[in-house]
Amino acid sequence: MHGRGSGSGGCTDPAGSAGAIVYNSAARVFQGCGGSIWRAMGPVGGAGSPHVGSCSDPGGLAGRLVYNSVFHVLQYCDGADWVSIGKVFDVTPDGFGFSELTDVAQGVTVESVEIVQINGLDVAAVVSIAGDGAPMYRVCNDASCTEVDVDWSNGAGLIENGQYLQLRLTSSASSRTTYSAAIAVGAGNVQWDVTTVGDTIPDAFSFTDQTDAAISTQIESNILQITGMDDGTAISISGGGGEYRICTDGTSDANCDGSEIQAWTSGASTIDANQYVQLRLMSSASNSTMVSTTLTVGVSNDQWDVTTIAPACGGVMVGGYCWYLGGPYDNCDDACSTHGGCNLAGTKDYAGSGGSDANCQAVLVALGYPAGAVLGQSTTAGCFFNAVSIKRMRGSITTTCAASNAKFRRACACNN
Repeated sequence: MHGRGSGSGGCTDPAGSAGAIVYNSAARVFQGCGGSIWRAMGPVGGAGSPHVGSCSDPGGLAGRLVYNSVFHVLQYCDGADWVSIGKVFDVTPDGFGFSELTDVAQGVTVESVEIVQINGLDVAAVVSIAGDGAPMYRVCNDASCTEVDVDWSNGAGLIENGQYLQLRLTSSASSRTTYSAAIAVGAGNVQWDVTTVGDTIPDAFSFTDQTDAAISTQIESNILQITGMDDGTAISISGGGGEYRICTDGTSDANCDGSEIQAWTSGASTIDANQYVQLRLMSSASNSTMVSTTLTVGVSNDQWDVTTIAPACGGVMVGGYCWYLGGPYDNCDDACSTHGGCNLAGTKDYAGSGGSDANCQAVLVALGYPAGAVLGQSTTAGCFFNAVSIKRMRGSITTTCAASNAKFRRACACNN
């Protein structure tokens, strides 16, 4: 240290009036003249680190005096360390944080779920924010932010102990992209992340429905390439006991076998863009019966239908329908009772009131009656042979399966 003065008029070695402040480079300390004696304002000989002539964070040469706005204290560089002059206020808040937001829509402004109370400060602390998506903060006086002290801002501001903090930013315009905001409160800082939802809308896809499938048989679909969505999109199947598999080469069943990356499963999984999917299910044990399963990829789905083959016709096939001749007094429900029931579409719309005379004649000929003109009659019996008048007839009133007449031998379309 330097010398004393002779009284209250000042200090010597070096000379200085009362209240003067100088940096003692030999002792690496700031000192003030107390009227007659130089008094050290920090540790004599430096704070402990070897002398290098300068300090960092912030940069400064030995003897530089600055105000630290974070800790609200004057500090000087002793050639190695920044040394505080006076009381250092605690501006390190108690731990705080903001929950990450995920699956956020693209390009929208979102606010943090939490409105966090900041505690643990001796004095007001500087608050600042930086990062992606033009982040901002606001300071409030209550937990619901009904009373705002500092409205949305991206500049440096102050927050008092016990006040509340909320964040916001605009999410990325791209899918599955994380934007981060760094928020600093005094000597504490945290990061808040906002991640956008993936593109889970694939291009339209549709499996080819199958008909005339064998009963009780495992049936496989065509193989489709799924495109247009992000990798890792959810995939699942439901209904009909269906299963699916995923492969990277769907140009043939054999190639899919050799490039399978998800074996046959009924469980949920994920699929990448441009991979291939195939379905399978067990067909019904009954004829003319449909079994359906639905594949869902992201937010899109398609139903695949498999219908078993119709039973063999025990009558005569005309126009795609299986025909039988009813007996006297028989309606078509009676005639078809052992043949899968009456098929109203054929009975009415092919040869009956909704059909044509030509169709009626073709059916009657196939059932054993000679060709001849078909006459009209006001009846719901459809196409029939009048056993009394020996005429071929077609009713003009809407045909039903239940109509009967002792004179009529009805032409009935049955289901097998």
